[in-house]
Amino acid sequence: MPKTLFTLNQVLFTGLTEVNDTHLGELRSLLANIDLLNDLQLSGTAVTDKGLEQLDGLAIDQVILHDTQISDAGMEHLQKIKGLNSLTLTKTRVSNAGVARIAEMQGIINLGLSTTSIDDQALQHRRDLPNLQMLSVSDTKKTDSGLEHLAVHDKLHSLQLSGNQIGDAGIKHLAGLRNLRSLELHYAKVTDEGLLALVELKQLSDLSLPSTRITDESLKFVADSFPQLDNLNVGQCEIGDEGLRDISKLKKLKHLLIDHTQVTDAGLPHLAALDTLEELGLGGTPVTDEGLTHLMTLKQLRMLNLKDTKATAVGVAKLQQTLPDCKIEWDEP
Repeated sequence: MPKTLFTLNQVLFTGLTEVNDTHLGELRSLLANIDLLNDLQLSGTAVTDKGLEQLDGLAIDQVILHDTQISDAGMEHLQKIKGLNSLTLTKTRVSNAGVARIAEMQGIINLGLSTTSIDDQALQHRRDLPNLQMLSVSDTKKTDSGLEHLAVHDKLHSLQLSGNQIGDAGIKHLAGLRNLRSLELHYAKVTDEGLLALVELKQLSDLSLPSTRITDESLKFVADSFPQLDNLNVGQCEIGDEGLRDISKLKKLKHLLIDHTQVTDAGLPHLAALDTLEELGLGGTPVTDEGLTHLMTLKQLRMLNLKDTKATAVGVAKLQQTLPDCKIEWDEP
């Protein structure tokens, strides 16, 4: 009688530090009759390169190995997984040599390499992954020159570059990524002038620029160029009330983080018309109870950060009464 094969959706070991190579061996025997495993999550476990041998020949769609001791040696076994298209190796010991092995996995669509020791050289292998749609290389050793290797790959939908030494010269290399929908540039050295290079990214819906060098001038550019944005993070930037006037043009905005900026009560009336807003971050700004009255029209709001503001218990209580479905984070000034 033939074996009955079926698909298993997920095996989740995330955070279980006692899970090791032996457990992977036991898992392999349990997967003997599995035609396809959609998702194997091993983040924070004690699995090693040797243990990955147990995955040889299995059909797995996604493997997550975040915060493990996996190194370049483990790539040999990951290459033998059938149908692998999503691989997360963030906060591992993978280096440029490991990325060279990953580049031989032609089916990879999503690749996470943030917080590893890779540098600009690793991006040279990007050319060998023509189907790549999501790339995360935050907190690595990327510079402006390294981004040149991304310039010709217009299939990318999501790109995370936070925490790297990237400035205006590097941003120019992203100008041709016409299908990009999500871009993260936390702590980049990008300025108002550099951001202009992104003008043709008409699919962009998620833009994160906290702790960059942009000002209100960039918000005018963003509002005019990306009217479809639903997520904008410009916290800890040199922006103020005038910038909110332009943000008010983003009628599809759901998430807006402007924490630790120069925004005051005077700017909040501009947000009153953003009736799609679900999350708003105002932490670390000097807004008061008076300013909160302008937020009472935001009936879709579900999360509001008012920590380290000048709002009082009375003002927060009134707002909470008006927006009962909103979780308000606040502390006594």
